[in-house]
Amino acid sequence: MRKIAVPLIVPLLLGACLTLVGCSKWLENPAKPANDAITVANGHLMKAVSLETTIKAGAAELDALPYTKTGATQGLALTASLSDTLASEKKELEAAETAMGSIANLDVAPEFKQYAKLEAAAISTRITMTDTSARLYEALDKLYSARKAKKGGSVDPQQVMTVIGQIKTELSGLTDQAVAETKAASDYFIAHKLGG
Repeated sequence: MRKIAVPLIVPLLLGACLTLVGCSKWLENPAKPANDAITVANGHLMKAVSLETTIKAGAAELDALPYTKTGATQGLALTASLSDTLASEKKELEAAETAMGSIANLDVAPEFKQYAKLEAAAISTRITMTDTSARLYEALDKLYSARKAKKGGSVDPQQVMTVIGQIKTELSGLTDQAVAETKAASDYFIAHKLGG
């Protein structure tokens, strides 16, 4: 069985956190409300980075499993654990997105609002990535369930592998999109000298 590499977003989240850390340190009144929202978003993004590290380790362990009945049993436990961790990561990303989105309603310069809008879009793409990754683990769960039962039943392993390939392609595109959106937000922040 071929190994399944899962695109990981740790570098993206870490980059966003570093940008947001810079924002939260540089911003002073009258942009304090935006600074506070950015600090809240940064806290949630740091938690998401920690969860993504856990996901990365679990995905590596999953990739190393043999496609045997024993491997399937371990794979089912891992896919369940990874799905739970992805759900936690999604909650953190949604909270970060909400915090960044709240800047639109604040009495701050329009440049801060535009920056927050760009950053929220990048976070939204990462949320979509967690949903897509969850679909990947659901497909792997089906594959491991069929292997554990030794009979495919209604599950066609080749069809599931095709779905897994499609999801991986989708994740690759989302990763590229998230990188571009994160860069656009960072470039906007720097170009408009929002750091002071």
